[in-house]
Amino acid sequence: MLVNEMLSAFYVKVSQAKTRSVDENEVPSALLSEVANKYDLERKFDKIAEANYKIDEIKIQVQEDLKKVAVDQKEMEELDKKAENMATNAKEFEKDAKVMETHVPVSYTHLTLPTICSV
Repeated sequence: MLVNEMLSAFYVKVSQAKTRSVDENEVPSALLSEVANKYDLERKFDKIAEANYKIDEIKIQVQEDLKKVAVDQKEMEELDKKAENMATNAKEFEKDAKVMETHVPVSYTHLTLPTICSV
C-alpha cells in the first residue's frame, strides 16, 4: 500500500517535471525533468502510460505528415498553374507559327537565315 502511494506521488512529480511545473522548494525541475525523461519509469511499469505515450508519438507523426501533405498540395497546385501557362503559350506559339507560315512566300522557305541576311 505504501509503495503504491509513493509510486503514485512519484508519477505525479514526474508528469509535472515533464511540463516543468515542479515546486521551486523541492528538487530542481531541470534535474527532475532530466531524470524523468531518462528513466521514464512510469511507462515501464504502467501499461496505460505506455499506451498513452505511443498514442502521443503517433499523433506527432500524423501532424508532421499532414504538414508535409499540405506543402505537397501547394507545390502540386503551383505545378498545375505552370503546366497550364505552358499549354497556353504552346497554343499561341502554334497559332503564330501558322500565321507566319501563310505570310512567308514559298520561294523563301528553302533559304536559311544567313543567306536571307546576305541578300
